[in-house]
Amino acid sequence: METGVLIICNAMILFIVIIMISNRQRVFAYLRRIIKKRRRIEQMTAKMLSEFVDKNVMVRDAVNGGQFEGKLIAVEENWIKVERTTKKGVISRLINLDSIASIEVKDFR
Repeated sequence: METGVLIICNAMILFIVIIMISNRQRVFAYLRRIIKKRRRIEQMTAKMLSEFVDKNVMVRDAVNGGQFEGKLIAVEENWIKVERTTKKGVISRLINLDSIASIEVKDFR
């Protein structure tokens, strides 16, 4: 009786492991597809933002909901540089494109 129970338990464990391995492979394939799409989106976004260089923009942060207004100075890979002039001097900020919720252009010409 005990050997029969052990055989059934081992078969169930083997079945569960096989299911977990196949699901794991699917998950990794899905994650690879998402990463590839994300890379394409980042490249396209940097290209789109390059036309807004030297314009006044308002950048809204997706992570903590803050915003920063200033002049878009540079767009490189996955980063943008925004500068704002105040009475105390120039404030520069480097912002990762992944953390941006939206960018609004303030130059109306």
